[in-house]
Amino acid sequence: MSDTQVNDRNNFNVIYFFDDLHYWASNFACFRVEYKGVIAWASEFHYMAEKFEDEVLKKKVYSMSCPHEAKKFAKAHKDKQKENWNEIKDSIMYNIVRAKLVQNPYIQEKLRLTGEVQIIEDSPYDNYWGRGPQGNGLNKLGLIWMKLRNQLVEGQLNKEIEDYKNI
Repeated sequence: MSDTQVNDRNNFNVIYFFDDLHYWASNFACFRVEYKGVIAWASEFHYMAEKFEDEVLKKKVYSMSCPHEAKKFAKAHKDKQKENWNEIKDSIMYNIVRAKLVQNPYIQEKLRLTGEVQIIEDSPYDNYWGRGPQGNGLNKLGLIWMKLRNQLVEGQLNKEIEDYKNI
């Protein structure tokens, strides 16, 4: 971690998540999420399964023992992922994270408590979903959380949350 990243961690206008206090925002955190009729114990399973059209590969992703294994499996079978994956992955991630939020009151409360601060996935590896090793990544997952926070606070998710409670 660079000196800039260490100093950034003292910034109270930013919330970092990866494997710390705000782990609830991580796709690897254990929160039950139903997506497209399938229940998984971490949203990462859904994201990795969505990379494939092949139902056998999807089932294998869901059969993995943990989200890290699911990610390894998907990476090993990258040649079989959907041809348009790069064009659709952002909307798929958004929909999965939205489902995680709607279905988990604990996460709703944690997200509300973030106020208006910037949310950053502090991944030292991922320049796309997180801030990456140099700290200048796209932080797409953090942006999704901030968008969902705005929708939550503005009440745009109220009906969806209520509908889920009534299932």
